[in-house]
Amino acid sequence: MNGIKEVEDALKEIENMGAGNASRVMSDLIKKEVRLVVPEIKIVNKSDIASIVGGPESMVICMYSPISGDLSGNVVIAFQKKEAFKLIDLLEKKDIGSTELLEDEGKHQLENVGLILIRPYLDPLGEFLDIDVHSGKVRVLSTFGRSLSDFLLLNVKEENTLLITTNFSVPDANIHGDFAFLLAFSSIQTIINAIKSKL
Repeated sequence: MNGIKEVEDALKEIENMGAGNASRVMSDLIKKEVRLVVPEIKIVNKSDIASIVGGPESMVICMYSPISGDLSGNVVIAFQKKEAFKLIDLLEKKDIGSTELLEDEGKHQLENVGLILIRPYLDPLGEFLDIDVHSGKVRVLSTFGRSLSDFLLLNVKEENTLLITTNFSVPDANIHGDFAFLLAFSSIQTIINAIKSKL
């Protein structure tokens, strides 16, 4: 497929803005600095997703939302279990280390974080490429990383997927997370067409 390099360059710039939007929202939410790593974009096989997002043998907690409209895929915000518990403590204004189990209130807090962060992350994609991108209901999952990809890729038919990852951290609380945007490989042509129409 022609145009992959152009897609990578355009998406890196657009999603850098999206990740910046999301980090500012998160910083306002928890009243702490949030640091970002520049988004990494690559085409990966479905079988490799678990080792990239969360780690294959680690228990992860993630906020997940399917993507629909002109593009097909998923957005995932993933944390190691203990990191997610620290985030819940910040959101509930508790001492770090207070949360030891994912209970209903903590799950609700993480669902809200997903709702608040995913939209500002996706908005630049729709605005700059003039395409419809919709996020679905946010779900909170607690699972081993090796099982995560099976669930996340249910609506992705192809073996390969376009993966955009952004690592972020909250240094004051020693929290690290992964923001992952998984696109069905067939969506690449939609993005190529949208980029060409802007040239």
